[in-house]
Amino acid sequence: MSKMIPLSARISEDDLEFLSQLEVEGCTTPSEKIRALVAESRTRYLGGFEYKTRLKAYQEDLGKLGIAIREIENENNIHSEILTTVLNWLPDLMAYIVTSECRLEESPSEAELIKLEKAVVGRVFGLAQSVAQMGFSPDIPSYDAMAFKKKLQDLAEIFQLLGRLDAMQKPQSTKGSSS
Repeated sequence: MSKMIPLSARISEDDLEFLSQLEVEGCTTPSEKIRALVAESRTRYLGGFEYKTRLKAYQEDLGKLGIAIREIENENNIHSEILTTVLNWLPDLMAYIVTSECRLEESPSEAELIKLEKAVVGRVFGLAQSVAQMGFSPDIPSYDAMAFKKKLQDLAEIFQLLGRLDAMQKPQSTKGSSS
């Protein structure tokens, strides 16, 4: 462990109140909380472009929201599998994009942009499949099952139209042509 060096800083009353109310695991004193916040910030900064580090950070950030949602769901005896699925899916997408080879300051190549798009499309359609499969459940896992069903029906109509458009654009074979 590094040598500890005393540090004195002036902060506003609002910041002190915030710090005293801030819940940081394993920390009770302002000094412990500040050390923990600096350590977390260092990890995020130094590991900023590593997928594993970003994924963990986003999971922690959204995990807090997920826990709050689950508490409310538990108190009200309700559940949204859609929210759970999205909150579990989103950190991966965010971490992938942030750590991809496409960083604006580095002027990404066309190949890098294509690779990013392909990966994002795969992740987005993976989520879409997961959500669509929820529609097969007799008890749709949503706060508002009717709104969920309506959106699925709208999506199904779009896919039907795309299928018809695709069929119309395919070259039609002529009768009597030999193979």
